Amino acid sequence: MKIEINYSPCFHIIVRDVFTSKENKEILKEALSLEDKFLDSVIGQDGKIDKNFRSNRTALYDNIYTPSSKRQESTLLRKIEDVFRSKKIGGILASSEYPLTEFGRTNTHETQVSRYGDNEQYKWHIDDMGVGQTRKITFVYYFHTTPKKFSGGEFEISNMPIYDGELQCEGEVKRITVENNMMIIFSSNKAHRVVPTKSPKTFKDGRFSVNCWVGMK
Repeated sequence: MKIEINYSPCFHIIVRDVFTSKENKEILKEALSLEDKFLDSVIGQDGKIDKNFRSNRTALYDNIYTPSSKRQESTLLRKIEDVFRSKKIGGILASSEYPLTEFGRTNTHETQVSRYGDNEQYKWHIDDMGVGQTRKITFVYYFHTTPKKFSGGEFEISNMPIYDGELQCEGEVKRITVENNMMIIFSSNKAHRVVPTKSPKTFKDGRFSVNCWVGMK
């Protein structure tokens, strides 16, 4: 596990080699086995579908692996729990910037897997939907077939305010090329987006990411 701390344009952490190669491949295999569970993505609390704003598909692992006793059947959910229990990750977050410092006090999380295909994107948005504190910290884990069959799909993050999917003033934007078995950790109220992806139509060759939102209830 290789950890990189970044302060610009806002505080975020990049973790490479998160899991073993075997675990990484098992996470991909699990996602491919759940292809029929991936549905059009929705936006916000009202479940709105707007493919001009967000055009990828998602699978809600929390719903798939219910009741809670079934969660151990999921390689991904087990390995995410390992990340949460990591003393190194916990220690770094505890001494990082707010709200990452709150990680040790969190008691709830949601797990969603996204798959981006050809010409699919997600415009500028934040994950904190303004309801309670259930989304304070975002963990995004990336996995895909190797060698990579898609291009584009970079992750961008900014410290600028947004409205309706657009930045509202000029400022610094950081573009990160996603890598297999890499994770990015950042505050859920920071603006970020996924630029359009070019990908074969074959499901297994798309861009996959795990969106895990951590907070309190």
